[in-house]
Amino acid sequence: MKKEILLFLIILFILPSVLAIEITLSKNNYNARETLQAEITGSFISLDKENVLIYEQGKVHPEASLSGLVKRGDKYFYYATLPERAGNFSLRIENVQYIQSGKLIQEPISKPFTITTSNTSVLSINPGFIITEDEVSVRIMSHNGNMVVTATLDQETETVNLIDSIEEKVKFSVSEINTTQTTLTIGSYRIPVFILKLQEITIIEETAEIGILALDLQGTLEPGEDYTFELVLENIGNKNLSNIVLSSDLEVSIGPLVIETLNIGELVVVNVTLLEVQEGENISGEIIVEYEDKASILPIAFEIGGNNEIIVEVDEPIIDDEPIDNSETSLSCDDMGGDVCLDPLECEEATIASLDGPCCLGECIEKQGFSWWAIGLLILLLLGLFAMFFYKRMKKKQKPKESGEVLNDKTEQFKKRMGWNKGKEVNKQIGRS
Repeated sequence: MKKEILLFLIILFILPSVLAIEITLSKNNYNARETLQAEITGSFISLDKENVLIYEQGKVHPEASLSGLVKRGDKYFYYATLPERAGNFSLRIENVQYIQSGKLIQEPISKPFTITTSNTSVLSINPGFIITEDEVSVRIMSHNGNMVVTATLDQETETVNLIDSIEEKVKFSVSEINTTQTTLTIGSYRIPVFILKLQEITIIEETAEIGILALDLQGTLEPGEDYTFELVLENIGNKNLSNIVLSSDLEVSIGPLVIETLNIGELVVVNVTLLEVQEGENISGEIIVEYEDKASILPIAFEIGGNNEIIVEVDEPIIDDEPIDNSETSLSCDDMGGDVCLDPLECEEATIASLDGPCCLGECIEKQGFSWWAIGLLILLLLGLFAMFFYKRMKKKQKPKESGEVLNDKTEQFKKRMGWNKGKEVNKQIGRS
């Protein structure tokens, strides 16, 4: 009975954070060359356009098509131009991890639809969703004949005459629209429009917060065996985070120990292995996730039953807003995947405390100080100044004498040659000596 209650509490804790995977198509039956639109919801670890494919009877359709994928809020929006052939098709998501029913799964997800061919005029659009700051622009084309379509955005309407297989553009301004999301209607298509507005008045305070979801906390094992479970960390704040460090007061192996970046809304899987669990040994402790000046703490209690059955109690994660004291740590820099930068190197970003001292999780670079090339440049500058001073001094010595100085020199030479002294009579003859 106790086991069932604990299991119920675990499920109760996990389920609110788990979204079922759901693919919603704009319709289930399409004409050839139409544009498929889909909304996808679910807790994906990551989802890219390359993970969403068009399948035909169990095989990837070989024809290239225009397509796109974007995430806005909790939803993914996808579109693709369909091939020119009839048959049974499916939209398939594969090679991606997601959370469902409290478990981390990597199985394909498929949504079937059909394509038919007819002589009826068909409209295609590109793109199937729009993200813009100032203008909406959509390319539209008619197939199997001419068409007249109406495009409407907010209160503005435009009628477009389409000639078979000739592409036309529809444009609208969004400068007068005050919302951040609206819909452009063209024929039967409803195209989501996301408007990027500058936050001119409201300044949103940045918050850093990480949510923790514990997965697969149940099972049996033999005494002395390791027990591995998974945590999913999600950036539920409104700012990108970096250098997230994980630790625990339990005897566990954690990988990765350091998450370099976790952008807004992103998820990452962390493997935690409880080392050599012993029979009858109850274990309790915490998983600590440190980021910026905060810590998210997940208290976990492991009760080992007589049949080696693990019963796990999981409390709701605690967010600690108090500044973290990193003066003591049980991890080495190597455990964190970093390096200790030795003089004359320094870390290009802030360091984290470790058993080895300040640990650099980035690159060790040369100190930005008074380097040898700067000293050499200073020496060259001093030599240049000295050469300039010496040159000016020598030039001054070689400067030609003025007429007065020359006359005085000649007078002194004449006096010496004539033997003239002040107060004495001169008896020498005037003439050449």
